[in-house]
Formats: sequence, structure tokens, C-alpha cells
Amino acid sequence: MLIGASALFSQILAAMNKVWRVGPRPGREIVGVMRGRFWPFTMVVVVSALLMCSFLVNTPSQFYSVYVYRFLPEAAFVWHYVDLDSSFAIVTFLFALIN
Repeated sequence: MLIGASALFSQILAAMNKVWRVGPRPGREIVGVMRGRFWPFTMVVVVSALLMCSFLVNTPSQFYSVYVYRFLPEAAFVWHYVDLDSSFAIVTFLFALIN
């Protein structure tokens, strides 16, 4: 996954440079290239961790959804919207934590 993420950002950078007709920076050493790829790599790792946290937080909500449907079938659609809204709020909050 790490190599794939690095290759993806490299291809996007190359495509953007080609579209905007920008060449690579002159005299850029290996350390400079690694430093330039550190932040995209970190972003991929952070977003992956946030999505995993979202999954772990939403799993109990799905469990309660099945539980509510079993005992209150009339209220199942309400719980579905509560689950959807809470999932959206949690993901939004986790991505807001990045800044």
C-alpha cells in the first residue's frame, strides 16, 4: 500500500507538471525528493487511520440498528437515518481533526 500510494502521487505530480508545462526543480537531491514525498505519504496514512476509526465507531451503531429493528420494526427507518447522520458527523469530525 505504501509503495502504491507513493507511485500514485508520483504519477499525479508528473501529470500535473506535464499539464502545466513545468519541469522538475534543478539540483534536487534524493533527500529533497524524499522530503517532497513525505507529506503525501503521511496524508495517506492519516486518512487510512481515520477511516479505520470511523469503521470502529460505526460498528456498534450497526449492531444497534439490527437490535432496534428486531424489537421495534416501525422505528427501523428512523434508526437508519440516525445511523446515517451519526456516521456523517463522525467522519466529518475525524477529517476536521486533521487541521
